[in-house]
Amino acid sequence: ILLAPMIKDGVETILGVHRDPVFGPMIMFGCGGVMVELFKDVSFASAPVTPARAQRLIDSTQGSKLLSGWRGDTPKDRAALVDAICCLSDLVIAADNIEGVDINPFVVRENGAVALDAVVTTRNKTSDL
Repeated sequence: ILLAPMIKDGVETILGVHRDPVFGPMIMFGCGGVMVELFKDVSFASAPVTPARAQRLIDSTQGSKLLSGWRGDTPKDRAALVDAICCLSDLVIAADNIEGVDINPFVVRENGAVALDAVVTTRNKTSDL
């Protein structure tokens, strides 16, 4: 049984990792929840991701406007989002058995952010015997 508080405010985003066979771990950011399927507004950056690259990753999506206080809403905590993207990048660099990560939704609030659902897939390492 998992009990979690209801989150009523914030912007739903998606964070993810895809391990590309050529480029290595790719970090994904975009509109989350059902919007990811509807608008397909996501961008990718190769890991490792610095805070400056995380900002550019966020800004490369149309949904980033929702974080700035769209239509009178309060601005959301971009620093918490940048930190989460960088931590996800650090994680996938450190754990080379992670094949993919899907955090959706990752809700960015006025103060802080919270992951509401996440799936992590791993790959089996084969030994060279």
